[in-house]
Amino acid sequence: MGEADSLEGLAPTGLFLQLLGVQFLKRAANCPFGPQPIPWAVTVKFKGITVLRQSDKTSIIFPNGQTALVTDTRPHLVQMS
Repeated sequence: MGEADSLEGLAPTGLFLQLLGVQFLKRAANCPFGPQPIPWAVTVKFKGITVLRQSDKTSIIFPNGQTALVTDTRPHLVQMS
């Protein structure tokens, strides 16, 4: 509950990632499940892994350029092959 456009106004990162359903593991991303709780697209980047969470799909891009697309609501563990 801080000032707009200020770092202090953000929710704690861990809580925000939990809300999105995203968990980063070594060389993997535990993909979100359930409907997107936030009405706009969210991009999270961590250690070279990019997760783009949209209302109907989630894209995971790994540092080597490999991409995974998840379109259902079941939990997924997505790893580089």
